[in-house]
Amino acid sequence: MYNVITTIFNSINFKGNIVKTHNFYNNPQNLYIITMRHPYNSVISFSLLYNNEIDNKNIQESIIKYLQHGGKDMCDIDLNLPNIIIFKYEDFKDNIDYIFDILSKKLNIVITDEIKNEIKNKTNIENVINYTSQYKSFNEHCKITHLHGNHISKYKGNTNYKNYIDDVNNTNNISFENEDLSYLIKKFLY
Repeated sequence: MYNVITTIFNSINFKGNIVKTHNFYNNPQNLYIITMRHPYNSVISFSLLYNNEIDNKNIQESIIKYLQHGGKDMCDIDLNLPNIIIFKYEDFKDNIDYIFDILSKKLNIVITDEIKNEIKNKTNIENVINYTSQYKSFNEHCKITHLHGNHISKYKGNTNYKNYIDDVNNTNNISFENEDLSYLIKKFLY
């Protein structure tokens, strides 16, 4: 999302700062564009980022990391604040035009076809995989794009915790039970 936003805002000569963060501290004078993903899929992704085996111990550790790196903030965020735009990953993963449409309407901006095509090319999953292959781990990243090693897992953005857990559940007894995760699932209608 960061690269989508920077490309769009640069194309309209935006003069402010664009900052990528995983935590949220509301300043009413700032615009926040937030990406939300099903919490269980985010937890699986956290585990995969660090090449961890998917077992209950690693899932529990990943739940803690997820909540520390923005998940808990999402529990507390007021979804009705006028300076917040929230995108659910599942709504735009296979339809980046969804992002263009929402931003155009909410910000009253024009995103040209040229910029849309540039973004589609840059964010194409195969292109991102090729670009990030130069980084051997999550800790290695590009300071400009913020893309890092293991940015795209072997599931290519199609992590489905139900299918993944079904693959290993018989031996690892994985549990996602957590009050904050349950709250997020309800709050964001998952």
